[in-house]
Amino acid sequence: MSRDDYETFCCVADSGGFTAAAKLLNRPKSTIGNAVARLEVSLSVRLLERTTRLICLTEAGESLCSHIKPLFAQLHDARNEAIAYISVYALFPTRRLVPAKVRVFLDSLAAY
Repeated sequence: MSRDDYETFCCVADSGGFTAAAKLLNRPKSTIGNAVARLEVSLSVRLLERTTRLICLTEAGESLCSHIKPLFAQLHDARNEAIAYISVYALFPTRRLVPAKVRVFLDSLAAY
């Protein structure tokens, strides 16, 4: 079980199926299915109800998805802020040359 397995599960839940998730993630459908299966085995709970034509989340799947989606959104936001922080500082050879207002703003981002 890895972070990727959780992300893959969320993608399956959001897209409504393994094929759609595979297209979105640009991975084989078997890789998507294996990731969800690994997650279900590691958690000892069924996350998806599967039929030949559709999938739906179980109660456990809905609960897991509702808890981890905000975490991935926060990780995405934090990554973007870190990239912005690094990009601005890369423009200046030393921290002293960063204008004071910009430095205060960047320091507040770093503290966040």
